[in-house]
Amino acid sequence: MKIAVFENEYDTVEVAFRYLNKKYYNNTIIFENYPRSDSFQDVIKLADYDLIIIDLDLSSQSKLDGFGLIRKIEASFPEPHKILVLTGQNLTENYHIENGLKIKYPVLEKPMNYNKLYKKFIALGIKNPTPN
Repeated sequence: MKIAVFENEYDTVEVAFRYLNKKYYNNTIIFENYPRSDSFQDVIKLADYDLIIIDLDLSSQSKLDGFGLIRKIEASFPEPHKILVLTGQNLTENYHIENGLKIKYPVLEKPMNYNKLYKKFIALGIKNPTPN
């Protein structure tokens, strides 16, 4: 399983990803980090990922913030892609409408840890492909 992570401060969340992968997924997940929206040139190639995790506050050197990146992904795919929003912001109930998104994506609030992350993965249907 491959997961794209758009996070400009990856070192602050990397431990949770690594521990989750080791404890629940037998290190079968490949996490690939992209610190800016423009770090990934061809959005269509995001179809190769099982999940896309997007921090709303991408680097100031990023062309798009997280909402802009999600809108770009939505415009590139006919069907919704599995996206998890990562944020330290307090989002309103209608954040998706306010920011021009087609659907309301699940949100993982920072600070995050592997337990919170695991609960979101389970809710998204991401199960261990090789249970112990």
